[in-house]
Amino acid sequence: MGYPANCLTKDIIYPNIMIVNTNFEERLSEMPPYKDTKRGTWYVAFYYKSWNGERKHAVKRGFRTKGEAVKYEKDFLDMLQTSSNIPFGALVAHYLEYLTPRIKPTTMSTKKFLIEQKILPYFESLRLCDITPVHVTNWQNELLKLRDKNGKAYAPTYLKSVNAQLSAIFNFAMKQYRLSQNPCHIVGSIGKKEAEEMQFWTKEEFDQFIKSVRSPVFHLFFDTLSIPVQDTEKPSPLQLMIY
Repeated sequence: MGYPANCLTKDIIYPNIMIVNTNFEERLSEMPPYKDTKRGTWYVAFYYKSWNGERKHAVKRGFRTKGEAVKYEKDFLDMLQTSSNIPFGALVAHYLEYLTPRIKPTTMSTKKFLIEQKILPYFESLRLCDITPVHVTNWQNELLKLRDKNGKAYAPTYLKSVNAQLSAIFNFAMKQYRLSQNPCHIVGSIGKKEAEEMQFWTKEEFDQFIKSVRSPVFHLFFDTLSIPVQDTEKPSPLQLMIY
């Protein structure tokens, strides 16, 4: 089965970046999915222009429903947009694709998990240009309400890192998708950059504590930590906690 010649859209090409077509509804009406009568499935076929302006043909088969075919085409074309009208979910996909060859796999895995768990559930369905400081504030409030399995709030340093990740995505959008401003910068951050300062015992405080330790094993353990450190030796972290 062929496809209509007039299904092509009017793409605007910008130097060194991918195509942009912000009229999504028009694209879908001009490039409908097609039924594969032999297989009983659906497929899509359309032309698009790559980042260097090259005209390419895309065909994807095997969709069980018409809706699945429509969604695939939507996601594919959304990924090629370079305007702030792009869906946030497509923006994140492009952001992760950009980062993959630039950071370590372990860092990438951690970053992806954080985004999927704490950011996408709130913003995925929104268009980038529709996200306002109010959205970010409401999202921050939801994070502050979250509790772990023990009923404890998330650590301030963790909240800070999650907020920084969302801000990094918006910074990427400002460079790649002409987003005018970063809503995270307007709202401000949550959490703390550094953990609370560690409290140290003085020698007198430790002596008072060790008197209350009744177990011989624990007494020996803590008493070992209290051995004075010679000037020529490097103290261990545990000894530093005492002195």
